[in-house]
Amino acid sequence: MARRQNLALISALSALVALTLFFGADAVSPRYVEAANCSGNDACVDFTGTMGENSCNGEYACWGSDADIGDNSCNGPRACYQAGWDGFADIDNRSCNGQEACQYAGYQGDIEIDNDSCNYEGGCYGAAYTGGDGIIGDRSCNQYYACYYFTAYGGEGEIGDGSCNGSDSCYELGYSGIGFAGHASCNGSDACIRNGANGGEIHIGSGSCNGDGACSNNGYSDIKSIGDGSCNGSEACYYFSYGITFDVIGDYSCNGDEICYQIERSVGRCERNVVVPEACIERRPNIGAGLSGLFNGMPTPLPTAPTAVAPAIAPAGTAPTISPPRTGDAGLAQ
Repeated sequence: MARRQNLALISALSALVALTLFFGADAVSPRYVEAANCSGNDACVDFTGTMGENSCNGEYACWGSDADIGDNSCNGPRACYQAGWDGFADIDNRSCNGQEACQYAGYQGDIEIDNDSCNYEGGCYGAAYTGGDGIIGDRSCNQYYACYYFTAYGGEGEIGDGSCNGSDSCYELGYSGIGFAGHASCNGSDACIRNGANGGEIHIGSGSCNGDGACSNNGYSDIKSIGDGSCNGSEACYYFSYGITFDVIGDYSCNGDEICYQIERSVGRCERNVVVPEACIERRPNIGAGLSGLFNGMPTPLPTAPTAVAPAIAPAGTAPTISPPRTGDAGLAQ
């Protein structure tokens, strides 16, 4: 029995070695080996945290880490190197896979990374590095340096589910300020790069700022707010109201390439504006909005109807005399 177990172990290790030689150490998926941990040069030296199955594989993968790591996570060279070293790092399942994916995450700060996130080279490198406090939702920050230095230097922020997927998409979001992005937001290269980076503050709703450079450099050192379903398109709200202390873009506004590029004013909620801002006018008519929608492209609220008043009843005998039509009236022959 013991001999069979040894043969099975040798067979599994041989398969791992073969896959490593063929694909490279950081390309071996955890699913190929059951409950394999800490394979790779100094992968878990000085590791003091907790670890699930199939995690911390790769050169220095979890070296000096004090993180709480789930299953199938932190695989790759320096994937979670010193994560949570003198702070706190909670890394859920299938996250932080890739070279330096979560290196220094929560090094001296506090970071929570949910499932299926930060999977790419440098995806969440240095998140909450020193004194920062951040939360990253499910399926987020999966691209090259997508959330690099998120809340890194004393910043505060939260990234929702399915957000910040794009190269440098949320690079330095809330770096030393405040940076919040809702669900399904900031997807695209540089989509929300350096928002709230220099002591500023940015609040981005859900379904917003999707597109390359859509909301780049907003709230860098000032305060900005973008509602739900807004600023979707290439550079749609790039540098909006730059240098103005506080400005707002409402819900369902500024959708289209460069439509609010460096705009220097607040924009209301396009659905509910009595007068639709020029930046929100649709290129296509909105038939469902009635006749006004044909011109404005957005429905406008109807005025409140006045209290109904019963019509006065004319006294008997006062009906007007009806004259026969005259030649020249509209529709009659001359």
